[in-house]
Amino acid sequence: MEIIIGTYEEFLVGFQLKKRSSIQEEQDNVSNEYLLEQSFTNHGHNGSVRCLAASNKYIASGSIDERINLINIRHRLETGTLISHSGTITALEFLRTSYLFSASDDGTIAIWSAGKVWNLEKILRGHKDSVTAINIHPSGKLLLSISKDLTLRTWNLIKGRCAYIVNLKDVGHQVLWSSSCLYFAIIFDTHIDVYDISNGSIKYHISQRDIGLIGKRLNKIVYIDDNRLIITGDSPDLIVFDLETKKIINRIQRAHENRIKDLTLIDWNRIEPDEKLSELINETKRQSHQRWLLTCSSDGFIKIWLFNFNDLTENPILIAKVDSTCRPTCLVVWTSVITSNVEHDFILPELKITKEELESCRAKAAKKSEKIDPEILKSDDGKKQTNIVTSDSLIHNNNHDNNSDEKELSSKFDHEEEEKVHHKNDNDDDDDDEIAIREMKQKSKTIKMMMKDSIKKSKNKKMTTFKMRQIKMANKKSMMMKTKNSKFKSKR
Repeated sequence: MEIIIGTYEEFLVGFQLKKRSSIQEEQDNVSNEYLLEQSFTNHGHNGSVRCLAASNKYIASGSIDERINLINIRHRLETGTLISHSGTITALEFLRTSYLFSASDDGTIAIWSAGKVWNLEKILRGHKDSVTAINIHPSGKLLLSISKDLTLRTWNLIKGRCAYIVNLKDVGHQVLWSSSCLYFAIIFDTHIDVYDISNGSIKYHISQRDIGLIGKRLNKIVYIDDNRLIITGDSPDLIVFDLETKKIINRIQRAHENRIKDLTLIDWNRIEPDEKLSELINETKRQSHQRWLLTCSSDGFIKIWLFNFNDLTENPILIAKVDSTCRPTCLVVWTSVITSNVEHDFILPELKITKEELESCRAKAAKKSEKIDPEILKSDDGKKQTNIVTSDSLIHNNNHDNNSDEKELSSKFDHEEEEKVHHKNDNDDDDDDEIAIREMKQKSKTIKMMMKDSIKKSKNKKMTTFKMRQIKMANKKSMMMKTKNSKFKSKR
């Protein structure tokens, strides 16, 4: 198990969790059961790191430099960089090990297929301003996103389109599904709204006064269960809050020396054990549904807290801490096994289409779509790739400033509508609407050109007829003058 933080200093810093020996306890004069040791640092960004995401193999980091860096955490290798957005990367989230979702200040949400070859599968468009946060439903069928355009959008990931839009009064900076996924919460600067998905209404409204943080911005929350939250703000305190009674259950004062930037909750009961994890935490602790709360603060410290969830009025036990000597911005936890908040009733959908469906979609799309020749990147194996990275080398797409509409790859989510598919030569195909618009523009251009040509021709014809008339009149006048002169000479 490793804890990775992103920093204002453009670094990723990893810390490995280990058990502290009795000798180390005597030398350090501390009673903490665990120890956090620095495992790696990575300076792959040209700006502060804003968000992190982890799967069982990869760490993805987003920055203000508009790039997503990938690290194979198992082999400690830089896998590469994903380039599609034209703004700060504001949110990253993995859907199991299959897909990576990224949001940006450009108002779009990109969906990448994860693996040896990373492909841009779909770009979700709809927000008119920066996307501030996203959260995937554990079933993998829905996605929530909030934006500075004061809207909450619910995306149908099977069809790859927006299903619902809810107008908001303020700009939110976090959206989170509850434990049972019957509710979701949106965190604003001054309050928290909890929505009921059965009717789409606000069930709970929590203000700064309710939490005891008057005049202080709210930062992050985590769900303990449907009715209890752990809340942080621009304060060093941790607040355990009951939604039904609207009362504070516990307040851990000065958990840090400065404001808490990020936090996450680990439920060991939902993590498949392996040898390393079994060494860290035994089976009895796993069976007791033990959960750890991890926090990072602007004071540079990372801390691990052990809560007694049977009695949350008890103060938590600090079981590990470390000074990162940096200013953390975000935090993520990596384990070598798959972690998930998925309940047993949920069934993850198969988002990939069959070969037969893909071939039929290709054949239909090839007839009605125009072909685009994007710049092709080649990996070490010589395979053609677009907007991807290889597993051994760092490849950047130099054409990321081009029109992103012409660079989108086909979606595996909306194969029912057959809007976008891969071409046999790995060329991109535009949407049907874009093709129709382009054809209309082309037709209007040709009509205008034809009208201009006809006008020119008619003008030329008029000019030629006018000139011919002038010449004829001049000839008639000259002939008349000649006849008059000849008659006058004969009379004389």
